[in-house]
Amino acid sequence: MPNATVGADAPASPKSAIDAEISRLQCDKIVADVLLEEATARKKKAAAAAAEVEAEEPKRRASREFGEAHYAWLTAKARIEDPNVEDDDLARLGLEAEAAAERRLMTTPAAWPDQVWQKLGRSRPFSPMSWWPASGETQLSCSRWPL
Repeated sequence: MPNATVGADAPASPKSAIDAEISRLQCDKIVADVLLEEATARKKKAAAAAAEVEAEEPKRRASREFGEAHYAWLTAKARIEDPNVEDDDLARLGLEAEAAAERRLMTTPAAWPDQVWQKLGRSRPFSPMSWWPASGETQLSCSRWPL
């Protein structure tokens, strides 16, 4: 039994110390590789998010420009409908301002699909009744119509 205690107290062999060091270094390398992969993935994700925000900026700018044009048209349209304006010059200026605002609205590109519908729904679309004579007129007596 004295030999058993001597073997337990004996120092580890140099080969086992080297193997332990190699194992520890391999574990450290694996941990470093995993940390590097995670950091690279976070960096790619942040770059993709920044690129997405940058790609959306022209759409946001176009949407803002469309909103301003739409607001200008609505404001001009409201000025036309003001019942307190009795001056013919002011009424004419209001109509000119509304036509200019509508022209601006129609030439401003829509950034989103709902803006296309705003543009189409708010403009003066062709109505089949727009060519019909006014009330009280007949087609034969209407001066707008050739006989």
